[in-house]
Amino acid sequence: MYVIKKRFFKDRLISLLLQLPGRQNLLIIGAYIPPSSGLNNKLIAECHSALVSWITSARAVGTHIILGGDLNANFDNFIKHISNDEIRTPSHTLFRFLFTHQFDDLCALDPSTSLPLPTFTSASSGQLSRLDYLWASPDFLATHLWSCVVDTLDNFNSDHMLLISFFDFLSIRDLRAPSYLKQRSRYRTVYNFHAALPDQKALFTSEVDASLKVTHTSNSSNNLNRTWHELKSALLKAARSAFPKQVISLNKTKKTPEELQSYQHISHKLDHYIRSLKNNFTISELYGSWNRFYPSFCPLFLELFSDRIDLLNQFPVPASLYSEFISSSLSFNTYLNKFKGILRPVQRLISAKLKLEFNHYKHDAMKSAIAE
Repeated sequence: MYVIKKRFFKDRLISLLLQLPGRQNLLIIGAYIPPSSGLNNKLIAECHSALVSWITSARAVGTHIILGGDLNANFDNFIKHISNDEIRTPSHTLFRFLFTHQFDDLCALDPSTSLPLPTFTSASSGQLSRLDYLWASPDFLATHLWSCVVDTLDNFNSDHMLLISFFDFLSIRDLRAPSYLKQRSRYRTVYNFHAALPDQKALFTSEVDASLKVTHTSNSSNNLNRTWHELKSALLKAARSAFPKQVISLNKTKKTPEELQSYQHISHKLDHYIRSLKNNFTISELYGSWNRFYPSFCPLFLELFSDRIDLLNQFPVPASLYSEFISSSLSFNTYLNKFKGILRPVQRLISAKLKLEFNHYKHDAMKSAIAE
């Protein structure tokens, strides 16, 4: 991964264009939009225009995008305006662009209410609001796992909290650019002292002693640097002839830990299905996709979460989906949003479990490394 290009705009916007493995480009944009006021309105409009222009240009060539920063605006109020028929054109041009182009709002959710967590505390009134955001372009190259909000007062004084999102980039680590594949395979050689037998260790010791005696008699210089290089040369020569050899490839990427693979698989499966729902425009399309997804997902879920069958009981049975839609008397878009809401608790449970298991894995790996 390396930086291709960086851009700035009026000390308010910064962007980095990165090239990732597999010749995939990622545009990361950081933004600070000033608070809305008569003095700032012109600057705000220019920043919004620049962001829309950067994103539009990047998407035209297939670049993935992450937009983050303090946007000094409340997206939840914008959504209320969208659903209000009396307001024909909501005023926030950036939110309107992100919403209409189906960017994902990577907010941290309150587990008890499923509502976005606030990221800002007013110093004067103590009121909580959400002004800081992370947005990802549709079909982002890495799966979003979860987001969280962290108070920064232990590190620095700020009325903003830190919004952190976690992604699974393991899927792109195995991708290699053609130029990389043409390179000669790189590797390192390890001589395993711990696997050596007693007679191999004795052979190693005797060969080091013999080599050092020869170099000592042939060289009367007391140069410390030369003596150190002679010792290293003797150790390496003896290790080559005495110890078991192991060749480790530097091109081979590590696989996902086996204990995390099942959770990662089911997480990817559900995330992919929820993202695919934006392509469903009729109840017939939703009925077909749910009939394909439901039978394959439920057994996998019960295998990992046998005590949470109550969540699956909230799912509509595929055969009754159409009749439930008719009896609800809702428009399809409203019903689809309600349908997604039924899937969200399961998605949060899987994400939380994956996070917990990943922390356990890191803890165990650290203990193992210290023990070695």
